[in-house]
Amino acid sequence: MNIRSQRAVPIALSLAGGVILGPLLLIGWLYLVDNPIDTGVVSWSTVVTDREERDLHLFLAEDERYRLKSVIERIDPLYFRILLAHEDRRFHDHSGVDWPGMVRAFWQLVANGRLVSGGSTLTMQTAKLLDPAPRTIASKLNEMQRAITLERRFNKEQILTLYTGLTPYGGNVEGIEMGSRAWFGKPPLHLTPAEAALLVALPQSPEWLRPDRHPNRAQSARNRILRVARDRGVLSDDEMHSAMLSPIPTQKHPPPRIAHHLAWRVKGEGERVQTTLDHDLQQDLERIALDPPLPDGTNLAILIADAPSGELLGYVGSKNYFNSRNAGAFDFATAVRSPGSTLKPFIYGLAESLHLIHPNTLITDEPVSYAGYRPENLDYRFRGEITAADALRLSLNIPAVKVLDRLSPGRFTSSLEQAGIVLENGKGLPIALGGAGLTLEKLVELYTALAREGEVQPIGFLMGKEQGKPRRLLDKTSTRHINWALAKTGTPAHRLGGTASKREIAFKTGTGPGGSDALAIGTDGRYIIGVWTGTVTGEPLPGNRGLRNAAPLLHRLFDRYHEGELKLARPDKAPPLLARLESSAQDLQRLQMEILFPASGTTIKQRKGRSLIPLTLKNASYPIVRTINGSRLEIINNPKELAMTITQPGTYRLSLVDRNGASGRSVFNVLQ
Repeated sequence: MNIRSQRAVPIALSLAGGVILGPLLLIGWLYLVDNPIDTGVVSWSTVVTDREERDLHLFLAEDERYRLKSVIERIDPLYFRILLAHEDRRFHDHSGVDWPGMVRAFWQLVANGRLVSGGSTLTMQTAKLLDPAPRTIASKLNEMQRAITLERRFNKEQILTLYTGLTPYGGNVEGIEMGSRAWFGKPPLHLTPAEAALLVALPQSPEWLRPDRHPNRAQSARNRILRVARDRGVLSDDEMHSAMLSPIPTQKHPPPRIAHHLAWRVKGEGERVQTTLDHDLQQDLERIALDPPLPDGTNLAILIADAPSGELLGYVGSKNYFNSRNAGAFDFATAVRSPGSTLKPFIYGLAESLHLIHPNTLITDEPVSYAGYRPENLDYRFRGEITAADALRLSLNIPAVKVLDRLSPGRFTSSLEQAGIVLENGKGLPIALGGAGLTLEKLVELYTALAREGEVQPIGFLMGKEQGKPRRLLDKTSTRHINWALAKTGTPAHRLGGTASKREIAFKTGTGPGGSDALAIGTDGRYIIGVWTGTVTGEPLPGNRGLRNAAPLLHRLFDRYHEGELKLARPDKAPPLLARLESSAQDLQRLQMEILFPASGTTIKQRKGRSLIPLTLKNASYPIVRTINGSRLEIINNPKELAMTITQPGTYRLSLVDRNGASGRSVFNVLQ
């Protein structure tokens, strides 16, 4: 052996050792060195659904992408069969790296001088999706090592869950849950072969193949996937040809965006939040809410609840969520506002339940004073003796205050609290007329008592969450009597597009101070519907009244969603001991002063542009303070100074208070 041959032997041995040892070292590095990847860095979108898991609202993930966490059971099995047939036929057999596939990719690299097919398994693709890197040999080795690590830490189903949650579908859409919603307008639970194939194809090059921009490319890529699925036994010839005829979607479906206010309330409950709302009802309710025109600075809220379960079915927190000028993003359903007269049914109902009154108890509607508190009826009129039921039906203020006085405000508020209804800043007799704070949501909860024969059912909006046990507030008989009185109230003249139907609705309206709030709330025995409209800031709004502004919308809604049967009963004759409600001499001082002219409702015609109006009083004690339309005019020291000069036509509200604290009021009109 010559010297050259002697030198060649160790070189050859070294090369042979390298050929043998190199792959062994590589395999050892791949399988023995742990290369973990943090799967917890991925942020997920939150989807809020209705009671049947139909999408209501979708929130962006923290990185401004629409990305929903996948659940294998929510994805059509056909998608997985096509995916594995095309991407990774040996997925269930390998441990992260498909070595035959890698060998094929290596020879293609040698033959073509570039990467033709990466030989990547789904596990390797998952590793790349979790930690993207340029397409190089070094990054491929890193993917292989991380894929092996993933296989050690997760089972196959968990890996598929990660993969299907991260695959890109164009723009800021990621994951099959969002891909299916974006391109087909539905979750991926039920997919056609054409839809499943497109969802397999798009992640290969999501921007290049975007159907809305490159429909021909998308169709070619989808059909190629369909042919592979046919060749590998997933689809028949007929299924493939039929799928190829299916059109390619040409635009994305916008993400669902309804029930804005409730969606934000439940966003922190998880990545997939199921509410009690009804999708179709909610969509309809938001459309209806846009109908009634409202002046600037005002808004509205609507709630619909199922009384038997306490589940909210419809939730509108404002007329238009995006109207910033009228605080549209603010949730007025949870705003503490004046309930107006909507508490009156429960004052009467609780008083009857405690045997303090009867619906046919006679109450005198008259001027009264309770330690300086002087309630008035809305029309400034007095009706004399009237039954409790009629006083409730007409929503008279003075009889309601008298009944609350007999019941006592403390007993009333404590009874409400025991039923789960807490009044804000409510104290004393003004509670009867809305002198307290309550949200529309809690008011709807209170009115479940009328549909449940006196039991207040806590309301809620999360599916599967116990709403709470009902608490009795009224007895059954009193509740049926209240329903009878409220159902006889009648309906407003204008119904905002509603059509009159024969059904019993127990409803009550309410008006806050100066028209700041207008409410209408009622039940048909099944549903509770509450409508609020009012000023954004709580300032007065002249003319804004419950019967005029909220009740028409309430009845329109009941025309559409009426399913219940109201339980009511006509009351019989009052027992002798409850025939009349006598006022307490200690708390009630009857006032004797009376305005004889101009009496309320009087119309006076001007002469020569002015009117000298005589003022005739009965039982007045001088001096008298006189105000007209809220402006202080003068102190009248004797009857000779009573005459008034009016120079402008219009409606005038005259108020008098004499030295004994007796008062008199009159509303009259002056015409030209």
